[in-house]
Amino acid sequence: MVWRGTKNHSDDGYFCTCNVKGKMQISYPNITSAMRPVPHRPGIPFPSPPDTVENIIYSDTVSKIDDDVDVVYDPISDEPKLFTQSELNDLVKKQN
Repeated sequence: MVWRGTKNHSDDGYFCTCNVKGKMQISYPNITSAMRPVPHRPGIPFPSPPDTVENIIYSDTVSKIDDDVDVVYDPISDEPKLFTQSELNDLVKKQN
């Protein structure tokens, strides 16, 4: 597995140890931040990771909001809900 190099080695690093027995059965992920291992020979150069990651979905992208839908919800109260001991006992009995 070839991982993209870190810029700041003091606090931005990923280290992994694994048992090399059965290394042929290791399943490698197919993700853009890592490249799968390839066999090398003297005539084949080592691959280098891409400089940019493409097709990233950002959570702050603008999405269309449907104003026609009425959402019914119960507002959440910040006040704690107090239980009696018998209510707590019943809750524990239901969990078992």
